[in-house]
Amino acid sequence: MTESRSIKASNTEASAPPVKGRLGALILASDGSIENDLYSMLPPKYVANFSRMNNYETCDARETDHTSDLIASAKLLRECDGISTIIYGCTSGELTFGRDLITHTIKAVFPDGTVVTPVQAAIDAASSSSIRSLYILTPYDTGLNQRMAAMFEAA
Repeated sequence: MTESRSIKASNTEASAPPVKGRLGALILASDGSIENDLYSMLPPKYVANFSRMNNYETCDARETDHTSDLIASAKLLRECDGISTIIYGCTSGELTFGRDLITHTIKAVFPDGTVVTPVQAAIDAASSSSIRSLYILTPYDTGLNQRMAAMFEAA
């Protein structure tokens, strides 16, 4: 004899609070803090979805694999409906590959999405305020620090 049971599924869409906006974040596999930081800054009723990118031991190794890894990570975010803004959460990656390559690569997956990169976001924030002098402390080597300084000076 077989037993038949009826299971009543809850309607999570009806019971969940409405979402005003959804963003995606592409972050390094080893990043242990960005999720909490991002959620602490999000306004109420906004949701963040995260996809992790591989870490590489050297920038040389990363240069050969980064574009394909970035596309694969972005495609995972495409599974989440309603993402209109994609955050690229790797400052050294932006300094190494440039904002144009990162934006172009992400837009291949999210053609209508807005791409936000860390250095450009900091430049935009500084430019929109009355900051006249800025000191930046980084964990990066001299070469990456010089690239960052040049980006701020050019803005």
